[in-house]
Amino acid sequence: MLVDGARWGLPGAEAVLKLQALDDNGGLDEYWDFHLAREHQRLCPASSQAECEINPDHRKSRRMNRSSS
Repeated sequence: MLVDGARWGLPGAEAVLKLQALDDNGGLDEYWDFHLAREHQRLCPASSQAECEINPDHRKSRRMNRSSS
């Protein structure tokens, strides 16, 4: 999650630190699944959720991005 030359405001820095702590303690995958489910509910109201689909490859692509840094 470290980026050379990045400048963070307080809210962004706190969010990154929380994600870093989840990752360090092994809870990032569970949190990310919860986050995606909540975003799905927010973006696709109950009446249209059958038409919306969560990307099943989200975990694979996130791990690839994380391991390349």
